[in-house]
Parts: sequence; C-alpha cells; structure tokens
Amino acid sequence: MRIIFKTILFLFVFSGLYSQQTIIQGRIIESGSSVPLIGATIVSSVDTVITDVLGDFKINVLILDPVINASYIGFETQKVDIVNFQELITIKLFPSNNILETAVISASMIEQNLGVSTVSIEVLKPNIIKSINSTSLEKSLNLLPGVEIIDGQPNIRGGSGYSYGAGSRVLLLIDNIPALQPDAGFPNWNDIALENIAQVEVVKGAASALYGSSALNGVINVRYAQPGSEPETNASLQYTYYNDPKDLRQKWWDKTPYSFGANLLHKQKFRKYDLVAGFQYLQLESFRADTYQKRGRIILNNRYRLSDRTTIGANITGNISDNGSFIFWNNAIRGAYQAFPGTEVKSLNNRWVIDPYINHFDKYGNKHRFQGRSFYIDNGTANGLDNFSQLLYGEYQFQKQFEQHDLSLTSGISGSTTFVNAGLYGGAKYRSVNSGLYIQADKKLFGKLSLSAGIRYEYNSLKNDEFTVIDGTYTEFVEENYINEQKPVFRFGLNYQLAKTSFLRASFGQGYRFPTIAEKFTTVGLADFRIFTNANLNSETGWSTELGFKQGVKIGQLYAFIDIAGFWSEYNSMMEFLLTGKSGIFGFQSTNIGDTRIRGLDMNIMGQMGSKKLPINIIAGYTFLDPRYKDFTPLVESSSSVDYNVLKYRSLHTAKLDVEASFKDFSLALNSSYTSHMLAIDEEFNLFIPGLRNFRSANDSGYFLLNSRLSYTYKQYKLSLLANNILNSAYTVRPALLEAPRNFSFRIDFNF
Repeated sequence: MRIIFKTILFLFVFSGLYSQQTIIQGRIIESGSSVPLIGATIVSSVDTVITDVLGDFKINVLILDPVINASYIGFETQKVDIVNFQELITIKLFPSNNILETAVISASMIEQNLGVSTVSIEVLKPNIIKSINSTSLEKSLNLLPGVEIIDGQPNIRGGSGYSYGAGSRVLLLIDNIPALQPDAGFPNWNDIALENIAQVEVVKGAASALYGSSALNGVINVRYAQPGSEPETNASLQYTYYNDPKDLRQKWWDKTPYSFGANLLHKQKFRKYDLVAGFQYLQLESFRADTYQKRGRIILNNRYRLSDRTTIGANITGNISDNGSFIFWNNAIRGAYQAFPGTEVKSLNNRWVIDPYINHFDKYGNKHRFQGRSFYIDNGTANGLDNFSQLLYGEYQFQKQFEQHDLSLTSGISGSTTFVNAGLYGGAKYRSVNSGLYIQADKKLFGKLSLSAGIRYEYNSLKNDEFTVIDGTYTEFVEENYINEQKPVFRFGLNYQLAKTSFLRASFGQGYRFPTIAEKFTTVGLADFRIFTNANLNSETGWSTELGFKQGVKIGQLYAFIDIAGFWSEYNSMMEFLLTGKSGIFGFQSTNIGDTRIRGLDMNIMGQMGSKKLPINIIAGYTFLDPRYKDFTPLVESSSSVDYNVLKYRSLHTAKLDVEASFKDFSLALNSSYTSHMLAIDEEFNLFIPGLRNFRSANDSGYFLLNSRLSYTYKQYKLSLLANNILNSAYTVRPALLEAPRNFSFRIDFNF
C-alpha cells in the first residue's frame, strides 16, 4: 500500500512539474545580414507563435521540455534547446540551398516555397543581374526561358508580338505596386534600381484576378532589398565598347561607340529608421547613328518602425534623361545602323515616383497594408510630340491566416486615376480610372495538396474632356467617346506534392486588358511615317491554362530543379499594332486582330550543381510555340507576310543556356541562346523598308548568340570582363532594327 501511495505521489509531483510552463522571449534574424524575419514561425510542445515586425516573439514552453523549432519560408528550420529561461535568445536562420524552397510571393501575395506554387514562376537573383553587367532589367530578363523583351516590351510564352511603345500584357510591379507608364502601359526599365534588387519573380500566365488589367499574360515583380544590421555601401563602374560589324559596309562611325556607367548605393539602419539611398549615371554613345542617352537616377527608400506591429515608409525614385533614337534602319547594308528618314526621335524625360506605404499587424495576427503611388511623367520632344501624365494609385490589402485550417485569405481594393495632356495625342486632355476588388484563398489539404482560387471585379473608364483626334483631325467631344466597362475574372490552381521534391501543378486563369490611351489616341507624324489613332479599339479578354511538373535534383549539398509545362492560351479581340499605309503614308495602328490561340511547351533547368568547391550555376530552357489565329480571315491574311496561319512577330523555337562555374575567387561563365526565324511580319514592312525582305531571306534560319564573362574577387573588390555577341552575328529582334555587334565590357564592384 505504501509503495502504491509513493508511486501515485511521484506521478502527481512529476506531472505537475512537467505541466509547469514559462515564457521564452527572443528574436529571429537572417544569418549574415541580421535582417529581422517578420512572420517566422516558432513552435514548442504547447504553443505556436509568429514573429512581429522586429522579428521578436514570446512563446510558452514546458520547463521539462524546453525545445522550440524556428522556421521561415526559404530558410532552414532550426531546433533550439533552451538553457537559460530568463535570457533573451537570438536565433539565426540560414537561407536554404534547396532552390525549391526559395520564397516567392507573386503567385498569391503570400510567401510560399517555389516548389508548391500553383503557377509557373521564374526567379532572378541579384548575383546574376550583376554578373552580366545589366544596365537595365530587360537584359537580365532575357536569360529566363519563355521570356523575351522585344523593343522594351515583355513577352511571355508568345503572348505578345511587336508593340511599338504602347500596351503590355505583362504587368510590371515594384514591391507589388503596378509600375507601367500610365498613358502607354509601357515599362520604364530605367526606373528600376538594379543595385538594390533582392530578387525578381516572373509569373507565367494570366494573373488578372490578383493584379488587374495588364496582367493578362503574366507578371514581373521586382522586390527591393532592405538594410541589414551593419551599414553597407556598394559601388560599381562599367565601360563597354563596340567592335566593328562583320560587314564593314555597315560601319558609319569614326569614333568607337561606347557606354559608361556608375552606381552608388548605401543601406543603413538607425534604430527604428531604415535608409536606402542610391544613384546611377549612364552615358551611351551608341553603335546606332543619332542614338544616345545621358541618364541620372536617384532612389531614396525610407522605412520607420512606429511600434512592434506597425511600420511606415516611402520609396522615392527620380529619373532624368536626354535621349535620341530611331525606329527603323535606312537600309539593310550601308544604312543598317542609320535612321530611315523621318523616324528619328529626340526627347528629354523627367520621371518621379513616390510610393508611400503602411504595414500593420493587429493583435490577432492579421496583416493590413496600404500602399500608394504618385507617378509624374514629363517627356518633352523636339517635334512637339510631348507627353505629360500623372498617376495616383492606392490599394488596401487584408491578409488573414487560419493556422488550424492551413488556410490563407487575401483580399483588397485598389484604385487609380490618370491625367494626361500630350501633344502626342493631339493636345487633348484625357482621364482614365481603374478600380478593382479582389479576394483569393490558399488552402493546404492532407499536407501535400495546395489549392488556390481567386476572383477580381474590375472597372475601367476613359474620357477625353475636349476633343478626339482622328489621324490628325480634331473632333469635338461627344458622349460616345466616354468609355466605361466592368468585368469579373477568375483563377484557380492546384499543386500536389508527389514525393519530397516532386510537384505536379495545374492552373486556369482568366485575363482582361483595357486599351491604353496611347493605343487608342496616339497621333504621331514623323515625315512619311505615322502612328494612326483608333478610337474604336476594344478591350481584349482571354484565358490561360497549364499543366506542369517540377522535379528537384540533389547532388551532395547542392540543388537544382527540372520543370516541364504545357500551356494553352486563348485571346478574344486581341489588340496588336499593324503596319499599314494610308494616302501614301505608312505607319502603325493598334487594331483588334480577332481571336487567337497560343499553345506550347516550356522546359527549363535552374539551380546549382557540381560540388561545394566547384559550384556550377545553371539556367537553361527551351520554349516551343504554336501561335495561330482561331479564324484566319482574309483581312488578317492580307496584312501578313505569309499566306498560312501563324501569328506575326513570334519565333516558334527559343533555347537558352547560362552556365557559371566558380573556383576560389574566380568565376567563368558561358551564355548562349538560339531564336528561330520570325516567320510572319506585316507585309508592309517588306514593301516600305529598304532591304528588309532580302535581309530576312538571307537570315531565315534564326540567330545564335554566344557570350562569356570572367570575374575575380579580391577582398571587397570584384573585377569582371564580359564579351557579348562573340561570333559578331548580324541579327534583329524585331524587323528593321539591327542589334549590337561584338562588344566588350569591363566592370569593377566595390563593397564596404
């Protein structure tokens, strides 16, 4: 009896001790940079909490089981044994070297691992952007499989052809804020501070449900970096010079064409205040005659922590430039790098962007975010085709996590208005309004199945307050010229984890794009060349679906993935620029070309292989397109350079490879790409542009490019030598504009 009593007493005392709890406090930071990790998860045997905006947490633990696990998307989970219960602990998490665990947010506006995304996403890291000596982001984006930049316009999986400076089916975001030029829907790549990029995420496929009009074909989201615990200053200098073309008859210059650039960036924390300040200067004397640029850009990113739950900030960008360029070559031989008469454009550009924001986590862990934008543009030209516009944008977003149900809910409302007064549009004043209401749910089932569904309701209106301009003729405003429309769009996706590093995904998304002011009302007259207005241009809709498989590959401690996706997109009333002639004058006009269908296959490999001593970074991919008109009408046929059914300005095959090997302080990289012949263009190009038909006939096998780069790092310095277009190929990305001959770049980077 006594033994039984002692046993019961022992169990009672032990259970009391075991159930006794205490509170542990600490902070979670990123190893190396010491940046606080907001929203990291900490789990004990009795409690689960997340970190606040300072990376701080408080969690209940059992005294006899003082173990916690800290995790964050894109980082390795760390187990911590608590020794001193009274001590504030600091947990450093290391970024995962498994590329499938790269944290992305663009698919659902919540952080998730790349492997479980329900749509195709490509990620560009800042090291590759710096290593190829990019002076603007478009050069870096061309590395990605399925992504092409044609005359500044992004094109994903053949969703766009050649669009001269207006209208985009791919939405550019900077920290989740739409960044296309308000009147033209054109991305200003030079506004993006490459020196401060954390990563770039590219969503392939319709994303209008979350992001609205202009995300019909995909999204490019630029995410900026924040200061670490230690002050950091980076600077770089680069110089590029151009060789003579292979055909010396094309050389027009006596002085070697060149470009020179300099970057300076400083990041620092001052207690509750974070500062990022940067400057870029670029001077270009181009291999193309009458083409030059002198540009200065500043950035000033400010963030202040009001409390452990609330931060406020404002990012400021200013860009001033003096530019000269031309639209078409004079001819394909001696005038290949010289302007077709009347197509020269000179401009003085002045752009300023202010992006204020507020982030707040309430006591229930819900996230509230307000973000805004004031975008001021003043483009002055020598021929009176000036352009002044201003955009005001605001968005409120609410996110709630239902941890017990593995459910995330994201909802929001956005609105923007644009004011335009431009000689480019005949001097008329225009106002456009866009607003949207959206909600998306992301749910995980059985630990392996990820589901995502969202819907957006969007409103657009466009009004010119005085008169319309029809091909240079002024018309008084009438009520019919006031346009407004509303439309809902929907998306759904799923991802099933077949094995530890094997993922199967499927998605369907509707798309919608409202025409820009530039597409409807541009009236440009340059000698014998014009861009014609089209006040009757209608919006376009469509949908995109894909079935994809992603397989992770591990070799030692290094990771890569192989991704294969089949895609199918259809567009109704697709808008594209057509080259046309009227009364002896030829030019572009944005037109609804009808319904189209684009199918294809996208394959890529990305990651790091080799060994720890000799890591090899690889980006490789192949894309096949089958772009067709759904109804091949005589009207479409008459404007095409071919008599069979294929969409214009698309290459059916593209292949890309970038391999970089590192050993100690050296790295060597080879980059190559193949683009098949652009089968169809506007027949008027062949008729009006001298030598174009012969050039295309002589280069009907497409083009192959080979580049290389070599770098050496010594302490805080990095020296790089780059050779581009090593084979000195003569090629065009779009008709009648010859690209750069062989060129060499020298770059030096400083880190303090």
